[in-house]
Amino acid sequence: MSAPEVSIVGAGAVGLALADALSRSGVRVEVVVRKERERDLQQRGLWAKRLGCSIVPIRAEIATLASAPVVLMTPKTYALPQAIEMYCRGRGQESAIVVCQNGLSADAVLKRAAPNVDAYGAIITFTATSLKPGEVEILCGERDRLAIGLGSDDEAKNVGMRQTPAYQLLARGVDVLPVKSLAGARWSKLIVNLNNALFAATNLPARRIFAHPFGPWLVLTVMREGMLVAKASQVKLAKIPWASPMLMRLVAMLPDAAAIALVKRQAEKVLSQEMEMLGSTLQSLRRGEPTEIDELNGAIVRIGESLGLKTPLNAALTRAVNAQSRGGSATTIDALIAAALGDDEVSTQAA
Repeated sequence: MSAPEVSIVGAGAVGLALADALSRSGVRVEVVVRKERERDLQQRGLWAKRLGCSIVPIRAEIATLASAPVVLMTPKTYALPQAIEMYCRGRGQESAIVVCQNGLSADAVLKRAAPNVDAYGAIITFTATSLKPGEVEILCGERDRLAIGLGSDDEAKNVGMRQTPAYQLLARGVDVLPVKSLAGARWSKLIVNLNNALFAATNLPARRIFAHPFGPWLVLTVMREGMLVAKASQVKLAKIPWASPMLMRLVAMLPDAAAIALVKRQAEKVLSQEMEMLGSTLQSLRRGEPTEIDELNGAIVRIGESLGLKTPLNAALTRAVNAQSRGGSATTIDALIAAALGDDEVSTQAA
């Protein structure tokens, strides 16, 4: 095989989905994993399944070193500092590093550890599930293209981003949507992603949450808490492919009934009858791995506390997910409703 054009660090849902999308378009891809995982994945192979299709092999090499000029960083946020040390430190402007993590801290971590690289941040806008090593199920059809948002913390750099080799290479395999403000886009994605903790805390897929009489209200409430913290932090939200700042402000300002109807209508666009939408946090729990909850809902709680704001539902979700990580049981929707209403006497653990 010729030299890889893109190194994808991490063989989770995002990394495998991107490897599948890029390799389908003829981009030479290597998936970079830790040495202790290499032999197992070499034996299993890398596999992808799309809606209505059979599972097929991903045409990508498995490696333990990132050798391509474009590197996509897809490990979980808690693993990012170590991954950057292993694969990015010492690189210069000849390398384009794209950070694909959730949360607010990932771009700063890369900047501190590898200040000389051509750095970008990606906003992942597709849904993928990986519960078995080397396998991914992608919520899209055979002919559909995945989409990512792409931007930099340098506004001047964003203006000419379409002409960069990294952008043009990625655009061969996925729809690359420029974002005007990376920091604002990270916040927008975080607020939308806060509801992933609802799936994880209750061990229920998205469709079950939205089918519950109070499920959409919980989705609305967890996002409103995030919007409150963003506003108090004087954050200017940026548009991402499936959520505009205007839409998010409507969700925050409308009466409950109208806002819930809007949330449900948006959810119907992405919920699938063929694939359970679990969210990344629940996937981590089901794989028995650490979660990113402290960098997601936990970040809203910490920032809110520093501003004197209460975020009871995000706090309850953070506690509940961390309790499961320590071997506890899933919580109940009733317990989360009580927490959101400020009933501190109600435990977030299931009876």
